[in-house]
Amino acid sequence: VWALAKLEAGSESKDLVHAMQRQAAATAEGFKPRELGMLCWGLARMQAGIQEDMLRALSAHAVLTAGSFAPENISMIMWALAKSEVAPEAGLVEAMQRRATATSIGFSAQEVANLLWALTRSGVEMQGAFLDAMQTRAVQCAGQFRPQGVANLLWAFATAGVQPRADLLEAMYQRALATAGEFNQTDVKHVIGALEKLGATHLARSP
Repeated sequence: VWALAKLEAGSESKDLVHAMQRQAAATAEGFKPRELGMLCWGLARMQAGIQEDMLRALSAHAVLTAGSFAPENISMIMWALAKSEVAPEAGLVEAMQRRATATSIGFSAQEVANLLWALTRSGVEMQGAFLDAMQTRAVQCAGQFRPQGVANLLWAFATAGVQPRADLLEAMYQRALATAGEFNQTDVKHVIGALEKLGATHLARSP
């Protein structure tokens, strides 16, 4: 499925994708975290839809093997579910947040932004140790954020109605300032809109 997505296969692959999902559901216990993430990512990119039986089987397996998930795997699977507009099961969300908290130091800027965007898009509440760990990591790797990452991160907080820490807001403002020439219209709109919702428009007006 990942290969089909990379090759931008069209509707002619629909039957194959459905067959692969049925097989994935039947063999879920054999999947490694990276393989789970790549499968869901591929389905999301192809807009193929994620079958319920496969989702249940893979979610159950992911919960059992959550201790083996790397930041990339966590971010990828949650992003894919959100992109596919599939609500993640509560057990999966809890397991992934717990693992993300434990491995937060290994997250890249893009992985932080993608994960928070995905959770917000899926209507998942962000709080506690998980939220604090993600904010701390975002500040630590602020210099790695691309414009879309800055926009997605701020959008996630604003849309979720969660007030970010002052040091995170400042870090994102400084990064946006440093990369302003690379922002597209959508990113600009999301950043300004997020700052407005968060009551931080004074940053946007700073010289």
